[in-house]
Amino acid sequence: SYTGTGSATNRPIINTGFEPAFVMIKSVSTGGTSLYNWSMYDNKRNTSNPRDKILEANKNDAEITASTTYIDFLTNGFQIGPATSGRVNGSGVTYLYFAFAATPSTPPTLTNSFNISLYSGNSSTQAITGLGFKPDWVWIKERGPSAENHNIYDTARGPLNFLTTNSTSGQVQGPQRLQSFDSDGFTLGSDNEINDSGSTYVAWCWKANPLPTVNTEGTQTVVTRTNLAAGFSIVTLPDFGGTQNIGHGLDGVPDLIIMKQYTGGTGSWATYNSQVGERNWMNLNTNGSNNVATPGYEFDSVTATTIT
Repeated sequence: SYTGTGSATNRPIINTGFEPAFVMIKSVSTGGTSLYNWSMYDNKRNTSNPRDKILEANKNDAEITASTTYIDFLTNGFQIGPATSGRVNGSGVTYLYFAFAATPSTPPTLTNSFNISLYSGNSSTQAITGLGFKPDWVWIKERGPSAENHNIYDTARGPLNFLTTNSTSGQVQGPQRLQSFDSDGFTLGSDNEINDSGSTYVAWCWKANPLPTVNTEGTQTVVTRTNLAAGFSIVTLPDFGGTQNIGHGLDGVPDLIIMKQYTGGTGSWATYNSQVGERNWMNLNTNGSNNVATPGYEFDSVTATTIT
């Protein structure tokens, strides 16, 4: 069982110890709300995250497509979507779940972990192909003739949502930005920052594991999207407050860490590198020199398992 948080950002993470193929969830307690129906998810009606197709064991209704009450299957469990309702994430509500294991997904290899795409804009929709894999982190920059922002997209935050490395701004959703992450590349909308006719672009693309992983190596449980073959990992976490010790999912001390607040305000891109070491950082969005932190602050400890 698990207890709902009622939060869209601090989403419950359930560690089953295996990759699920089928999950069924039911509220046991009311927590001040009405009891909810049995919610059934699987990996055949949804072959990739989010698993947003729900059937209800106690009703003969047609299938529901969930906007927030979906779940994401992980290599060793599952995570509830950004729901705040009693179906799967009511505050203080107790939920019983049944999970059955899948055949584990195949992790990526080094040869299909990174690629670069050069393309020309068309001010319309276009599919960028030829990467050789479905990317999980895409960094796009116009080469010319105009000056445009760097655009960062990743599967953790989902398509349409972008950050700019040359700005402290938080996440923005652009309906004509990156539309989807595809099996051999990605699809773009018509926005001029990433797809303007007459302009040329470069896209640096990284591959993570097909499914995220529950990481409990730190004092706070987080979800990581890790490619051990390439030494690459995406970590998402809510603001736990105070000192945060989180697992990064890699099997060695990271050489580069780029960290950015993407909701709830603005902030610089705090960037660590192993050459200057712990308690040192530079901001990716400025040309400033190295900053030295006092003990207990930025990148206080970086180890083979965690970042503090």
